[in-house]
Amino acid sequence: MSLNPDIRSEVETPTNLFYVISEGYAADHLFSWFSKSLNKHPEVFALLAHEGSRPKYLKERTRGERPNIINFSEFLHDMGMTFGSIGDCYSFRAHHLFELNQSEKFKNVPKLYLIRNPLIWIYFYQQWRSSNMRMGSGKTNPLEWEWSVANHIYFKQLNLKPYKKDDVNIWSFYQGLQLIDLYCHGFISDHYRVEKIEEIFGKKKKFKEIFEFLTKIKCSDSFIQNVFENKKKLYKGEKKLPTSEENILDIWEDWQFDAFFKILQPKSIEILKAFYKKEIPENILKINYHPQKKKNIFVSSQLKSGTHLLREILKGLTKMNYHEPFKNDKEPPNNDELHNYNNYSWIDFPKNTFFSWHNIINSETCSLLNSSRTVNIFLTRNIYEILFSFYNHLKFDADKSINRSIGDSSCFFEHGTEAAIYNLINGYGSADFNFFGMKVVIEQLKSYCDFLKSTTAFLLTYNDLINHKEMLCKNLSAYLGVDLTTIDLEEILKKTSREKMGFNNPHITKERENRLKDFKKHLHNGHIAALNYLIYSVFRNDNVSINFCNKLGLLDISSMK
Repeated sequence: MSLNPDIRSEVETPTNLFYVISEGYAADHLFSWFSKSLNKHPEVFALLAHEGSRPKYLKERTRGERPNIINFSEFLHDMGMTFGSIGDCYSFRAHHLFELNQSEKFKNVPKLYLIRNPLIWIYFYQQWRSSNMRMGSGKTNPLEWEWSVANHIYFKQLNLKPYKKDDVNIWSFYQGLQLIDLYCHGFISDHYRVEKIEEIFGKKKKFKEIFEFLTKIKCSDSFIQNVFENKKKLYKGEKKLPTSEENILDIWEDWQFDAFFKILQPKSIEILKAFYKKEIPENILKINYHPQKKKNIFVSSQLKSGTHLLREILKGLTKMNYHEPFKNDKEPPNNDELHNYNNYSWIDFPKNTFFSWHNIINSETCSLLNSSRTVNIFLTRNIYEILFSFYNHLKFDADKSINRSIGDSSCFFEHGTEAAIYNLINGYGSADFNFFGMKVVIEQLKSYCDFLKSTTAFLLTYNDLINHKEMLCKNLSAYLGVDLTTIDLEEILKKTSREKMGFNNPHITKERENRLKDFKKHLHNGHIAALNYLIYSVFRNDNVSINFCNKLGLLDISSMK
């Protein structure tokens, strides 16, 4: 007897993957119906959202985490080997799928973004949150987690109805409105096929079209008939909807109407009108929206790009102090917390302050800025200048004179300057010292470029700060809508002089040139190639952003000064 050398056919045949996403299906029977209807076909396996359950059993530390999307896609691919198509419904959010678009293997995976009439969606979301917060938590605590990520300070600033932790029905309603703003501003895009769940539910032809789009499987009339015969069935744990959107509004209290028009931006309401013109009652769409008169100011700066100088200029222009994460914390965070620049939950606007930190502008940050109606300022610098500044910072503890000592970093340079520069680029970790590397500042820059493609911000460079400060102050005052008198300008220029800022220390003036010469002497083509690789890994094929950065002299060593 001999073994058959042939490979099993299901191993040879690629599995058709798909993803269905939403901002949370919230135990809404239409979303459940859709995933269960996909599963009615014998060749389809559709997983239904496990984002709240996985942390109980798997290594994810919070309810907000998700498995790596590429690894999860490989998992689905193998698990669905004996099916014609396999996919996930609602476990991931839109921003979790961005990496798929960069993957050669999975870039063409169908991605369906299901949206729902916002009045109905927020009804289910509020009911769902209010009822599931105190369920058995396993390794996570739903109430504590959702409370920790809710934007309480912003809700308070809007002068919404106050609440306590137990008032889940109130603050979850506010959370839900922010999520509606999120999909209106961030995720209705060419990366996804956007469809109304109501239209799929109401039309057999539409369901068939979407089914075949996702699964690549032709379906019969008998299958469609079977699906629609069960479309009004409520499944376990699901809640009936009041008879109409008007009925939902009938049970709304004044604080809910108030929140709707304070949290949702006019742009979001216009988008919702376009999608749900007939379904959303005219009486709610006609309500006049009154925007906040005072704008919050959000500043993100690349590391080592002149953050403190810009803060002083803005303090002079706005007569406000800056706020940064952990500024007033008695216990400083560990390195992982401090350098997690993707953490949008740090963003806060205490009274009479502007926010300033090194944020990477991810999708959650973008949504928060949109809903917070911020004016945005981004500060950049040539990446080779940043690299040299890091070199100076670590080798000579150059910021010790301005009370920002990094301690003993000698281990970083124990293998020579060339090896140290590689470590500066790629990152370094040991028992004695850790450094995150240059990828962070490149990710910051890329995120600014992405943001500017759809939203307004004031972008400035380190060169503007140093060499064109007076003009910069005038342009910033105009952008912020603040008066700038001649006396004010003179005072700002005086307070931000090299002497006043502490820029007369050796690493800025007389020793800088010698250190720069030494740095350039050890900087060779291998280092440049390593930096270029990081640029490629972050920017990929986004030539528009790369060309934009090159025009500003941000990626080219020849622009280093």
